[in-house]
Amino acid sequence: MNKLSSLVHGGVWGALAALLFAVAAALVVMQWLGKAQPSGPSPRIVVDDLAVVQMEAALDADSSSIQSLRVLLISHAGNLNDKDVLAGKFQPRLDTPIYQIVFPINWADDPFEDNNWRFQFHAWRSIAPSLYAFQRTGEARYWEHALHVIQDWGRFHIEEGREAEFSWYDMSTAFRALSIAYVLDRYRAGAGALTEDEKRMLLVLAGRHIARLREPGFFKASNHGIFQMHALMSLCVVLADWSPCSEARDYAAAQLYKLMRNQFGEEGVHLEQSPFYHLFALDYFKRLLDSGWYDDYSSLRALAAKGEVAADWMVDARGLIPNVGDSEPVGPRPARPVRDVTCAAETDSCFAARMFEEAGYGVIRTPSDTHLENAQSVFFTCGFHNLVHKHDDELSFEWVVGGKGFVTDTGKFSYDHDEVRAFTISRPAHSTLDFHHFRTTPADRKRQGGCVESVFVDEAGRGRIAGVVDYDDGELVHRRELTLAQDASRLVVADTLSGVRKTPFTVWWHFDPAFELDAAEGKGVYVASDGETDIEISFDQSACVASLKKGIDGRQLQGWVSYGYREWTPRWSLGFECPAKVRAVVTTFSVTRAPFL
Repeated sequence: MNKLSSLVHGGVWGALAALLFAVAAALVVMQWLGKAQPSGPSPRIVVDDLAVVQMEAALDADSSSIQSLRVLLISHAGNLNDKDVLAGKFQPRLDTPIYQIVFPINWADDPFEDNNWRFQFHAWRSIAPSLYAFQRTGEARYWEHALHVIQDWGRFHIEEGREAEFSWYDMSTAFRALSIAYVLDRYRAGAGALTEDEKRMLLVLAGRHIARLREPGFFKASNHGIFQMHALMSLCVVLADWSPCSEARDYAAAQLYKLMRNQFGEEGVHLEQSPFYHLFALDYFKRLLDSGWYDDYSSLRALAAKGEVAADWMVDARGLIPNVGDSEPVGPRPARPVRDVTCAAETDSCFAARMFEEAGYGVIRTPSDTHLENAQSVFFTCGFHNLVHKHDDELSFEWVVGGKGFVTDTGKFSYDHDEVRAFTISRPAHSTLDFHHFRTTPADRKRQGGCVESVFVDEAGRGRIAGVVDYDDGELVHRRELTLAQDASRLVVADTLSGVRKTPFTVWWHFDPAFELDAAEGKGVYVASDGETDIEISFDQSACVASLKKGIDGRQLQGWVSYGYREWTPRWSLGFECPAKVRAVVTTFSVTRAPFL
């Protein structure tokens, strides 16, 4: 399926090939599931009084299918203690003020003009701590708090027939459905009590969520789809004998399999252009498999195993997630030996090298057991599969020197549609070339899959990475080659342009806030230092004009980095602005002082 986009670009024959491929893939999935191919439109699920009676009958008393909240992918949201949660306080993120929930709840509220907050509000993240506390203690006060919020959402949406913008957002719908499944399961196991009115509301909500999640047009072919289909499966495991659930379980399993195949690709690497989302999606993938509801689907477990091998490479030499795409440098991930380690002859210096051709990642790094002050890595990205979490960042990279981040990406900051988000996903926010009169934004060009050409360790023990991007059928082609010295004391980055289009451009370099940057004597030479490590930066083109930026606000943001959600830190960014006649540039980073030298 990952070849589908390239087939489509082949015109009529490509479209025919894509259609045949899609049909064949669908048949394979149905055969794998052991089910006949469904015919006709998807069933319309009606949630009326009869359906509620049938769902009530499907609740088999004194049984349980859900062993823990963990398999439901529900996280213990927020940072408040149990007392504050029971008092109606809600704070899904540390960077947001505490919100006081008052009944009846205004589910259309948007107190902080924050889309992520509104999603978490409608995802019932305010009751996650209570559900975990109930699971841990069995105390009725936590159960009653969760029920109060759930019933009030039902009052606003079911009884009053109202909606807010995030009421039926794909992920909020999924998380609510998972919570409903847990509460119904605890009830039927005899662990929690419900009045008749509470039970009826929960069943109505369960039916509405099953119906919405079963709509093919509601399904999102992204990591959101993982939660959607697992939520549908969880409700239909609890209400297994309700007639629509038999077909809905098969639908959920089939969609989940196709989604995982598309998400993780042939190499087992998540294809949303973000190392963070590889680890995020893989963790949830393994957790849903732990439910036991997919034990008949061995191909899902095989795919998860490939993703686990790839996960070893989705961290830098410090064990932190590279800040590439919509990522955050969280960690460290437990150290495990990386594979394919190549050592330079007669030296103790070793680099591991790995290319993920389909995904578009290249990694050069020291082994995981290397002492931190000797740890080195380059994480290189060049891929375009879809617009989900995609930044305009081809051929950019992060460089860890002696266990310290040096060349670092800008990160995501937030998902809000504002000027900061526009900057963080733009080309000037990444360590690559920004073309002045040529649009490279992902929405304006075709998808090309992975574009890393080679990743290896040469005979001299040097790490080598190369990638090439064709922006418009040969109109403008950008090739970048990286060479990392065997002792990591020197990194050479060579950029070349070809094609009929000539345009001015700026080569941008972005550095960790720990490093100060100053111009040294001699044109085009700069020195970065954090007090322990000094790195000289030289540029070979005198026709290009250098500029230093740090913490620039206004219409043209520059010199910022985000290492956490809505965290915004000034840092030095160095740009070399070149005229259109320049077609090749070389930037050299030379480590002149460092503990590892």
